[in-house]
Amino acid sequence: MHKRWFWLLNGLLILLYVWVLGEETFVSVQVKNGRCVALVPERHIGIDCPQMGSGSQVGLFATQPDTTREELASYAPLRWLAPHSAWADLNLFTLDGNLLWRQPFGQMAWAEWQLISGGWQTRWGELHGLASQNSLVLRQPTRDSFILTSHLRRAEDNAGLLLLNPDGRTGFVFIIDGENRRGVWWDWVDGRITTPLIGLPFQKPFIEQAKTVLRLLLTGHQAALLLLGIVWGIKRGTQSYAEKTQRTTERKISSLQSPIPQKIVIACLTLLTFAFTLHIASDVLARVPHVQDSLTYLFQAQTIARGKLWLDAPPLPEFFEQEFLLVQNGRWFGKYPPGYPVVLAIGVLLHAPWLINPLLATLTVPLVYQLGRRMGNGRTALIAAGLMTLSPFFLFLSGSHMAHAAELFWLVLFMVCWWRVMDGKKQEHRGAQRRRGVSQRGDHLPNLRATLRLLRVTLRSSYLPLLAGAAAGMAFLTRQLTAVAIVAPFFLLTTWISPLPWRARVQRGAVWLAGLLPLVALLFAYQWAVTGDPLQDPRLLYWPYDQLGFGDDVGESPNLLTIELLDEEPGYAILWQTDPSQPPRGHTPQRGLHNILKNWQELETDLFGWLPLATFAFLWLAFLLKRPSQIDWILLAMLVSLLAAEAFYWHSGIMYGPRYLYGALPALLLLSARGVQALANRFGWWATAVPLTLLILGNIFVTLPDRMDSYRGFNYVVGDKVTLVETAVPPNEKALIFVSSPTGGWWEYGELFLGNEGRVNGRLVFARDLGDEANQALIEQYPDYTAYQFNDNQLIPLVK
Repeated sequence: MHKRWFWLLNGLLILLYVWVLGEETFVSVQVKNGRCVALVPERHIGIDCPQMGSGSQVGLFATQPDTTREELASYAPLRWLAPHSAWADLNLFTLDGNLLWRQPFGQMAWAEWQLISGGWQTRWGELHGLASQNSLVLRQPTRDSFILTSHLRRAEDNAGLLLLNPDGRTGFVFIIDGENRRGVWWDWVDGRITTPLIGLPFQKPFIEQAKTVLRLLLTGHQAALLLLGIVWGIKRGTQSYAEKTQRTTERKISSLQSPIPQKIVIACLTLLTFAFTLHIASDVLARVPHVQDSLTYLFQAQTIARGKLWLDAPPLPEFFEQEFLLVQNGRWFGKYPPGYPVVLAIGVLLHAPWLINPLLATLTVPLVYQLGRRMGNGRTALIAAGLMTLSPFFLFLSGSHMAHAAELFWLVLFMVCWWRVMDGKKQEHRGAQRRRGVSQRGDHLPNLRATLRLLRVTLRSSYLPLLAGAAAGMAFLTRQLTAVAIVAPFFLLTTWISPLPWRARVQRGAVWLAGLLPLVALLFAYQWAVTGDPLQDPRLLYWPYDQLGFGDDVGESPNLLTIELLDEEPGYAILWQTDPSQPPRGHTPQRGLHNILKNWQELETDLFGWLPLATFAFLWLAFLLKRPSQIDWILLAMLVSLLAAEAFYWHSGIMYGPRYLYGALPALLLLSARGVQALANRFGWWATAVPLTLLILGNIFVTLPDRMDSYRGFNYVVGDKVTLVETAVPPNEKALIFVSSPTGGWWEYGELFLGNEGRVNGRLVFARDLGDEANQALIEQYPDYTAYQFNDNQLIPLVK
């Protein structure tokens, strides 16, 4: 820490952080002839406001966020780490651009303002709201027509421009919701927003969005410096006591260097992982899918378990419609690639598909330990495995029916095998000895026996690259984008730094390809089988816009929204429309950066279950407290590669946490563990253990129990309704059950759809309730079945 480069690097990073704090978004409202038009970058949206004009007042609106991260940052010492949205200025112009009034908030003239609600404070040349909702207006009335402009800094919270009618009670406010990327006009009555009117998608300019992402990433650096100060204070403040404790701690830590204690610890962590994920899968998530993707995976697994890649189209397919399932050319199949459904089919055959992901997660923990031990040392490996075992992100996604647990297992298996292949000095030496031994013994043995023995030795040295290739291929068959983004940098960089001769690297790379390419080809064969075209991705048959890249035709195109308020969670519904006068939503680089931002914010909360500001402090310390090694850069390259790849996809994918970044877990865990090791090397294990233990205890006693409660009934799926129906229908009776869907939500039919078990001719057939007249047509297709209606958890017999 006394080296010049340390202070220079941190000084530059702090200056960069100060620069990105000034990120601004320009917002304006034009009022003319009873029409109010809001302008944001690239878009505009207007409403009728006939009373707005001479005698009206203009002002500002802001909210105080209630997220854990920003609540914590409300305390003065931590405001630097997570500053809220704030206004930089407010300006009033005539329609032809002449300035009428200007208020920069570096010098606030409070006498010219009228407070309506909440409280305000100027700080660092910005105007900040202090309460949950804050509003104030200029006392001076406006003209008939005018333009109101402002610069909103760090547009993440809800903030807007307020227009009051001459009566002072009613009006409108245009609110920028940076977190959800939209701007919406709201009615304003008696000091508060009441009814949403109309809105549009919103995005910051590219440079400003890049500043937002940089600010979030650099928050980890600021937290790392804060952590350094805390650990330094602990060491200095407990110097005399710590010396004795340090020696005891060092002896215990040193004992973990031997293989036997490490094996005991990793065995305990593995069993703990199985217990946690089993409880989540069985008790919290009730052994059923909670997401449309999961339901589709399970349908495909049921199909494969029956020895088929698709099912014959059901009679009257509209009764069996379900998200992400397709009926085409008489075939009924899901849109996803076959990698995970093949694995899940094993669980279907064992009548326990919910058990597959907990088993995969359990196997992944020792693999991460092996990866950490081979790329670093036993201590780092144990820390990484321990962090993984207690990670809410890892545990809850591994307890679901999603494909990510399989994706992670295959990726880590690939990394472990390929690292062994490329770091194989000892293996190369042993292999050479064996080949020499075979050659020497070959003089005394028949040629056939010598050849077979040589072949066995060659195969023995080839199985690891072959296994690494097969694991990478299975990862590709499971989730293509993540597999490419993780496998490519790891394969290329580890091959580049390998101590093996280039000829050996090329040979082993060829064997790796022999394991990889057949599985890659299998994806195209599968697509040919289900669609008739090897290059036709079934996902694009369901959503033609569900593709990678940027453009108007990538991602959802509706560009106008209305918000309907609801009495139940989440409290509102968003209805999208298309306005030909506005550009389509599409997907842009800045929207890709916003997706990175959203996923990183979720990682802060879910990765370790710590205080969000502390989540990436140790990762930063892995680069600040020591000279980064080649391994550090390889791990960082995988993380950056996946973040960059996900920017090309139009959807943020937040579900069970930032699941699109699940494949980066090995890099995140190992870099964080290496940061813990670096901090301990600098200040000792005692001083390091204090904050680390407090963070871990907070996760165990606060975050994990809270997550357990929040995931019960997740996504409106409350339990196994199929079993409820099975017990209600007489055991010897065939039943056709029409499932009502009062709200039209996917889950109302989806919860029971899988009771068909990949067929529509079993003892129980679940179909959508399309109304009495339409239902009669399906009843005629099932003459031997008793018809029922399932509504509000009640099974009601129907009269044919």
